[in-house]
Amino acid sequence: MPSLRRIQLAVPLVTLMAGVSRDRADARTRLAELATAAANERARRADELRREHESQTAGFAAAAGEHLRTPLHTIVGFTDLLIETVAPDLDLESRSFLDRIDGAARRMLILVDELVTCTSADTASTLEPVEASMLALDVAADRLQTPGDRPSIQIGELPAVTADAVLLRQLLDQLVVNATRFVQPGVRPQIAVGAREGDDGWWRLEVADRGIGIPAEHRDRIFHPFHRAPSADGYPGAGLGLAVCARIVALHGGEIGVEANPGGGSVFWFTLPGVSAALEELAPR
Repeated sequence: MPSLRRIQLAVPLVTLMAGVSRDRADARTRLAELATAAANERARRADELRREHESQTAGFAAAAGEHLRTPLHTIVGFTDLLIETVAPDLDLESRSFLDRIDGAARRMLILVDELVTCTSADTASTLEPVEASMLALDVAADRLQTPGDRPSIQIGELPAVTADAVLLRQLLDQLVVNATRFVQPGVRPQIAVGAREGDDGWWRLEVADRGIGIPAEHRDRIFHPFHRAPSADGYPGAGLGLAVCARIVALHGGEIGVEANPGGGSVFWFTLPGVSAALEELAPR
């Protein structure tokens, strides 16, 4: 029976072909798995190298900044001494040279301080209940002792929040420093620090000023490193201070922004968890 014989021969052939197809499919699957594993390993290694490079860069910037601070302070100190003692006897051109040296050294010192601050805002190491009002009062006391015209600083009732106390003080200090720095010449800085509670147990802390203001189209971009609004031209700084603030807030899981202050100036705000909100998030589910 030829047809039966053909069927009997076809069955092993079909089985063999099915086996070959399965082997090929298994091989393709295995190759895909190997390719995926290799891609994941490359991505892991690239991320590891990136982190290592960032760590080395941050360490270099911090070390360089610390080594630059001392000679810059020396230059500023001696320049101030020359301006006070020698400058009155100099001609206008020589006096202008001294003023330019003093201004350049101070701008460089601000840049170095911002670089060191930027590299130090890396991790929120200790999250604990912190009285924001005490930190704000400490920051205000430092600003009031700074030489020059004393700013007007009002500290409202601030909450206890869950934060890294060192980074939170750094954040408040940077915002207050900016509020004293970016004002019209001859205008006394006016700063108000306050807070409002949100519905979710988080707090919105605000630093309001009567400074030069920020155009609406730049209010998001000023938190990017080295970005400065056109209105800041002529004022000291490298555009790192607000980037550091954004980094600190992000490390705490919060948000940061800026709005126009009715009547002039800006209101910088950021959110942090209150003590009760942080305890609820840590509670076992």
